[in-house]
Amino acid sequence: MKHMDLPDMIYSNASRCAKCRGRALLPKRAVDRLVDASRGQLVLFHCPESAGWHVWVPNSERPHFLLN
Repeated sequence: MKHMDLPDMIYSNASRCAKCRGRALLPKRAVDRLVDASRGQLVLFHCPESAGWHVWVPNSERPHFLLN
């Protein structure tokens, strides 16, 4: 994946979510762009603790964060 100009957001500087094991907490627009750029390898999900969004890789991660 090449560098993307995410709106008002740099992924590595995003706030992290303790409930979701340190995942980046992102606005929906940024998550949508990441999912699009990954061609379906990333999947979005709404954070159960906040108004933000996360991404995950279903082909290589266990969905433990969805079971909390």
